[in-house]
Amino acid sequence: MSVPVAPPRCKRTQSPHYLDGDDHACGGALLDGLRQWLADTRRVGSNLVWFAQVVLIVFPGGRPAEPWSEDEHRQAVAGLFALLEEFFEHLASRGDAISGTAGGARGGVARA
Repeated sequence: MSVPVAPPRCKRTQSPHYLDGDDHACGGALLDGLRQWLADTRRVGSNLVWFAQVVLIVFPGGRPAEPWSEDEHRQAVAGLFALLEEFFEHLASRGDAISGTAGGARGGVARA
Protein backbone atom coordinates (compact mmCIF):
# COMPACT_ATOMS: atom_id res chain seq x y z
CA MET A 1 0.00 0.00 0.00
CA SER A 2 1.42 3.38 -0.87
CA VAL A 3 1.33 6.42 1.36
CA PRO A 4 -1.20 9.07 0.31
CA VAL A 5 0.42 12.10 -1.23
CA ALA A 6 -0.10 15.31 0.71
CA PRO A 7 -1.28 18.36 -1.17
CA PRO A 8 1.48 20.83 -2.12
CA ARG A 9 2.51 23.11 0.73
CA CYS A 10 0.47 21.06 3.15
CA LYS A 11 0.63 22.26 6.73
CA ARG A 12 0.40 20.08 9.80
CA THR A 13 -3.05 21.49 10.56
CA GLN A 14 -4.34 20.31 7.18
CA SER A 15 -2.71 16.87 7.03
CA PRO A 16 -4.86 15.15 9.69
CA HIS A 17 -8.06 16.35 8.01
CA TYR A 18 -6.80 15.26 4.59
CA LEU A 19 -5.91 11.79 5.92
CA ASP A 20 -9.12 11.46 7.93
CA GLY A 21 -11.04 12.19 4.72
CA ASP A 22 -9.14 9.42 2.90
CA ASP A 23 -9.72 7.11 5.86
CA HIS A 24 -13.44 7.87 5.85
CA ALA A 25 -13.61 7.24 2.08
CA CYS A 26 -12.00 3.83 2.69
CA GLY A 27 -14.55 2.92 5.32
CA GLY A 28 -12.02 3.42 8.12
CA ALA A 29 -9.57 0.84 6.77
CA LEU A 30 -6.72 3.23 5.92
CA LEU A 31 -5.84 4.25 9.48
CA ASP A 32 -7.21 1.20 11.27
CA GLY A 33 -4.80 0.36 14.08
CA LEU A 34 -2.54 3.41 13.63
CA ARG A 35 -3.24 4.90 17.06
CA GLN A 36 -2.51 1.64 18.89
CA TRP A 37 0.57 0.96 16.72
CA LEU A 38 1.96 4.41 17.59
CA ALA A 39 1.26 3.79 21.28
CA ASP A 40 2.94 0.38 21.17
CA THR A 41 5.97 1.26 19.05
CA ARG A 42 6.64 4.84 20.14
CA ARG A 43 5.43 4.73 23.74
CA VAL A 44 2.96 7.59 23.38
CA GLY A 45 -0.41 7.65 25.12
CA SER A 46 -3.01 5.36 23.61
CA ASN A 47 -5.62 7.78 24.99
CA LEU A 48 -4.54 10.41 22.42
CA VAL A 49 -5.81 10.79 18.87
CA TRP A 50 -3.26 9.74 16.28
CA PHE A 51 -2.33 13.26 15.18
CA ALA A 52 -1.56 14.29 18.79
CA GLN A 53 0.62 11.19 19.08
CA VAL A 54 2.48 12.21 15.92
CA VAL A 55 3.24 15.67 17.32
CA LEU A 56 4.70 14.07 20.47
CA ILE A 57 6.85 11.76 18.36
CA VAL A 58 8.06 14.36 15.87
CA PHE A 59 8.78 16.94 18.59
CA PRO A 60 10.03 14.90 21.58
CA GLY A 61 11.15 18.07 23.36
CA GLY A 62 7.60 19.39 23.37
CA ARG A 63 5.06 20.88 21.03
CA PRO A 64 6.33 24.06 19.34
CA ALA A 65 4.72 27.31 20.39
CA GLU A 66 2.07 28.75 18.09
CA PRO A 67 2.29 29.96 15.43
CA TRP A 68 4.52 27.28 13.96
CA SER A 69 7.31 28.29 11.63
CA GLU A 70 7.45 26.97 8.07
CA ASP A 71 10.31 24.66 9.15
CA GLU A 72 8.19 23.27 12.00
CA HIS A 73 5.29 22.64 9.61
CA ARG A 74 7.63 20.86 7.19
CA GLN A 75 9.13 18.79 10.00
CA ALA A 76 5.66 17.79 11.26
CA VAL A 77 4.38 16.79 7.82
CA ALA A 78 7.60 14.92 6.93
CA GLY A 79 7.49 13.12 10.28
CA LEU A 80 3.83 12.22 9.78
CA PHE A 81 4.43 10.69 6.37
CA ALA A 82 7.55 8.84 7.57
CA LEU A 83 5.48 7.29 10.37
CA LEU A 84 2.67 6.41 7.96
CA GLU A 85 5.12 4.74 5.60
CA GLU A 86 6.51 2.68 8.48
CA PHE A 87 2.98 1.79 9.63
CA PHE A 88 1.94 0.67 6.14
CA GLU A 89 5.14 -1.40 5.82
CA HIS A 90 4.28 -3.02 9.17
CA LEU A 91 0.79 -3.87 7.89
CA ALA A 92 2.16 -5.22 4.62
CA SER A 93 4.62 -7.45 6.47
CA ARG A 94 1.68 -8.93 8.40
CA GLY A 95 -0.50 -9.24 5.32
CA ASP A 96 -3.05 -6.82 6.81
CA ALA A 97 -2.71 -4.18 4.10
CA ILE A 98 -4.66 -6.34 1.69
CA SER A 99 -7.41 -7.33 4.10
CA GLY A 100 -7.69 -3.76 5.41
CA THR A 101 -7.72 -4.77 9.06
CA ALA A 102 -4.98 -4.27 11.58
CA GLY A 103 -6.66 -6.11 14.42
CA GLY A 104 -6.75 -3.03 16.64
CA ALA A 105 -8.92 -0.13 17.51
CA ARG A 106 -9.45 2.49 14.85
CA GLY A 107 -6.62 4.97 14.80
CA GLY A 108 -8.64 7.90 13.54
CA VAL A 109 -10.74 10.52 15.18
CA ALA A 110 -13.92 9.37 16.87
CA ARG A 111 -16.96 10.09 14.74
CA ALA A 112 -20.53 10.60 15.91
